[in-house]
Amino acid sequence: MATVEALMFDWDGTLYDSFGVVLKIYNEIFAKYGLGRLGEESFREKFRANYHEFYAASGLPKHKFREVDEYWTRRMWECEGEARMFPGALEVLEKANGKGIPLGIVTNGTRERIESELEGHGVAGLVDTVVTFDDVGRFKPDPAGVGECVRRLGISRPRSLYVGDMVEDILAGKGAGVMTGAVPTGPHGTEKLRGERPTYMFARIADVLGVI
Repeated sequence: MATVEALMFDWDGTLYDSFGVVLKIYNEIFAKYGLGRLGEESFREKFRANYHEFYAASGLPKHKFREVDEYWTRRMWECEGEARMFPGALEVLEKANGKGIPLGIVTNGTRERIESELEGHGVAGLVDTVVTFDDVGRFKPDPAGVGECVRRLGISRPRSLYVGDMVEDILAGKGAGVMTGAVPTGPHGTEKLRGERPTYMFARIADVLGVI
C-alpha cells in the first residue's frame, strides 16, 4: 500500500464520540413530531449522512427540515459537555502534527458547531483546515468536501487518507480519489463498512498510528 503522507478525518463518530448524544436528540425530535422512538439498532440501520434524507425516510415533512436542523444544532450546543473524543484520537492528531503530516477535517456538520467542538477539545490548533457543509453545500457521499480539503492542503490524492465511520465517508473518499479508512465507532458496523472495501479497516481510531 502507498505511504500515507496526509490525513483527513470525519468528526462525529470518528474522532468525536457523539453517538449517544445524537441518538438522544433525534429521539427528542421524533417524539416532538410523533414519529415514534428510535432504538440503537434501528438508528444504526436507518441513519444516513445526508440527514435530510433521513428526515424524509422517517416521515418528516420537508417544510419542517429547517426547524428540525435549528433544534438539533441548539441541542448539540447544549449537550456538548456530554460527548468526548475517542481514546487515542487526540494522540493520533498530535503525533501526525508533530511529524509535519498535513491534517484536515471533513464533516457534514455546520461550521459554527464544529469549530466550537474542535476548540473545546484541543483539536483546532492541530489541524490545518476544516471543511464543513457550509463550505461545499453538499452532503457526503458527494466527494466535494474531501476534494476541497485536498485542494486546501495541496496534497497528493493517491497518498492521502480519509478516515470515517460511515459508508458515505468511504464513498466520498473514493470519489475524491484518496485512500480510505474506516472505524466501526459510529452508526455503521464493521461488516457494513468492510463491504465498501476501504483501503484500511481500523478497529479503533488509535490504530491509525500504525500507518503513519
